[in-house]
Amino acid sequence: MSVQISMRVSKEQKEKLVELSKKQNKSLTQYVLDRCIIEDVDTNIDNATHSSARVEKMLQSQIEQLREDFERERTQLVDQIDQKDKQIADMIETSNSQLQLIGALTMKNETLLLETKKSWWQRLFSKKDSR
Repeated sequence: MSVQISMRVSKEQKEKLVELSKKQNKSLTQYVLDRCIIEDVDTNIDNATHSSARVEKMLQSQIEQLREDFERERTQLVDQIDQKDKQIADMIETSNSQLQLIGALTMKNETLLLETKKSWWQRLFSKKDSR
């Protein structure tokens, strides 16, 4: 089923449309339909292209943000690992110092124990000497 559509155009516009349709070897009706439909399709394609470009730009922005977030987190974790390594090194140094101190105190205690194992008369005379 076909319908008729009427358009009001100026005489110059009609002549221009007829001229353009003849250049493309089309009837005036076919030329107008093709131009309207093609332009609509072109507009839809342009809109889709624009939307696609907008989505791509948004995704690129999100990717960049994720990369920045990842790099920031990675840097924080590396810093934390470095701090923990330093803490461990400090704890090892402290532990070694404490072991040396324990060793020295143990030697002193053993020396004191040897001194207290003197016979009663040695302890008696050594106390008088120290007074």
